[in-house]
Amino acid sequence: FWLRETSQFAACRNLVQSSPPSVFVLVLGRDLERELALLEQVHACVPTTAAIVVGEADHPALVGLAWELGAAFVLFPPTSVEIITELVGGLLPGSPP
Repeated sequence: FWLRETSQFAACRNLVQSSPPSVFVLVLGRDLERELALLEQVHACVPTTAAIVVGEADHPALVGLAWELGAAFVLFPPTSVEIITELVGGLLPGSPP
């Protein structure tokens, strides 16, 4: 996998559009409003890109909101973050199982 890190919508859109298929991994931090807006924008502009949202603490309301905003998978504790590699592999066509 190629991993690129950015927090800007234009950069995210360009990355997922220029190298399909793509998986968008969003780690929620301190600016939930901006981060969730980014999830919503990426999903609206590139709906074929699967999104995985990762949170640091169990928060049922954020889990539901992430699903509503277009996440394909939402990982909050107690789910292990190590599962991301398997999820990304499963979401990208042609990846080994």
